[in-house]
Amino acid sequence: MRSLSRVADGEDRRVHAGYRELVRCGRQTLLTLLTLLTLLTLLTLLTLLTLLTLLTLLTLLTLLTLRCHITLPAVVLRSSGPGRIGRRSQDAQPLHDFLYNLYGVGTSPARPLGTMLPRREPPVIDRLDARLIGLLTAEPRVGVLEASRRLGVARGTVQARLDRLRSRGVITGYGPDVEPAALGFQVTAFVTLEIRQAGGHGPVAEKLAVIAEVLEAHTITGRSDMLCRVVARDNADLQRVIDSMVDVPGVVRTSTVIALAAPIAYRVLPLVRAAGAASRPR
Repeated sequence: MRSLSRVADGEDRRVHAGYRELVRCGRQTLLTLLTLLTLLTLLTLLTLLTLLTLLTLLTLLTLLTLRCHITLPAVVLRSSGPGRIGRRSQDAQPLHDFLYNLYGVGTSPARPLGTMLPRREPPVIDRLDARLIGLLTAEPRVGVLEASRRLGVARGTVQARLDRLRSRGVITGYGPDVEPAALGFQVTAFVTLEIRQAGGHGPVAEKLAVIAEVLEAHTITGRSDMLCRVVARDNADLQRVIDSMVDVPGVVRTSTVIALAAPIAYRVLPLVRAAGAASRPR
């Protein structure tokens, strides 16, 4: 490189002047290539350093997730000082809360130190959702605007909550609740069915769905295979309904229990309120 510089600068008179320009261009090209090679090397080293840093952080995060429920109580106990074993220090509390909220691991007042808590899933509904469902249950014909006024929130908030509850399957419909007794079906009974195992539940359920008096059917555990809630106009009509169920192919035998009263009718509002009360305010 030093010899080429002497030739390009005209110091070496042994080289013809016509070649000096060629040597000068070659030296410039060589310097450019060396500069690019240096930049490429630095870029490669920087990329490798970045990948190594990310890998190290990922490894530390994995170890922290797997083992912080063991190491964290030890830190808390050491920082508590003598005579205060088991009491969290003020320095360790922020770290504990961060890990508990982020990963669901750590300790809580209801659990001993060293136990691992499952990660807490976001609640399906909150208090506002519960109030909205309660309002729609009491007054199914209330509009979105009136619901927003009753609840003290914006109309868009009510509409967004309704869309989310429908998409999650919490609200399945807005149909009216029909009382079978008001239609003349005064008798309610629960019928258990024993089904021939060769055919399975599917064909039997399809045939039962044709019987209008069968309001719902569930597959169950125990000696019987299915439990059906049926209605009838009177006891004689109930016998007709049961006979039609026995005639379904695959039904071996039935057992019937007549409901005398319904001290607790079908309800979901207490469950909705409990689920909403258990959630954190948003």
